[in-house]
Amino acid sequence: MTDVISTSTPAPVAPSASPDAALRQRALVGAGIRAAFGVATLVAPGPASRLFGFPKAHNNGSARFMARLFGVRELAMAALVVTALDDTERLGHACAISAAVDVGDAVVAAGTWRRGEGLRMASALTMLAGAAGAATWLDLLRRLDD
Repeated sequence: MTDVISTSTPAPVAPSASPDAALRQRALVGAGIRAAFGVATLVAPGPASRLFGFPKAHNNGSARFMARLFGVRELAMAALVVTALDDTERLGHACAISAAVDVGDAVVAAGTWRRGEGLRMASALTMLAGAAGAATWLDLLRRLDD
């Protein structure tokens, strides 16, 4: 009995239809906002953290390191959306993932706000940004499904 190993490559999957221009533009704006946050926290994590409401006293090497990791995440999320702009199905997945990330941020921020921890302003701003981001991505996802 011989085993047959297939050396043929699988047939490529055809992309789904392209979203309309208005939806693509909204997704691109959302990706641009994410990219701007990403670049800001990578290039200037201290000033960016103060802009986001974190106390100046919390600006240390550990906080700047974590801010830069956040920046990488935001750039990766922006890239996910941008690379999916020409395919409705892929863009829908990117919107769903973006919404989930923003909901996660809002939930973590709500817990931090509840505990206080000297981060009330930062956690309140993060809750607002997370909720607004999630609502935007979910609305875009709904419109893609129409």
